[in-house]
Amino acid sequence: MEDSSKNGLKTESESVSPGGHPLFKKGEPRPGAGRPKGQKEGYSASLRRLLAKNVDLTGAVKRAAEKAGLDLNAIDPKTTTNAQLLARVTMDLAFAGELSAIREIADRAEGKPSQAVEVSGPEGGPIPMRVLSREELAELKAKILADEGNDIDQ
Repeated sequence: MEDSSKNGLKTESESVSPGGHPLFKKGEPRPGAGRPKGQKEGYSASLRRLLAKNVDLTGAVKRAAEKAGLDLNAIDPKTTTNAQLLARVTMDLAFAGELSAIREIADRAEGKPSQAVEVSGPEGGPIPMRVLSREELAELKAKILADEGNDIDQ
């Protein structure tokens, strides 16, 4: 690698932290390193917290329950959670024939059915494979490194 004083690029020795990864310096954030510091909870945790709260039968929740045909007098806000109300609405929609509600209940209660995936080579035959020698691996590595930075479509 060239000298950093000529073109602004780091030399190989400058880009590697002692005992570290060649692309990331110790202490620097790296892409895909997880949730940023300071973020208390993720989306799923927020939903779980809100679902566990007792239902508030005002505003949008009241309108949705009325639209679903629920008897609001039968819902006790002191003992009914948001999750329980959503489950009740989903059940009522399923009994009314709403296919998406039926699927949701089945997926949650029974789990989504597994899908078969066929992995095969050309025309359904076996996948062609061969073991490369050390020399072939070295040639392949050299070719990849030489092509690094070039557009794949070229």
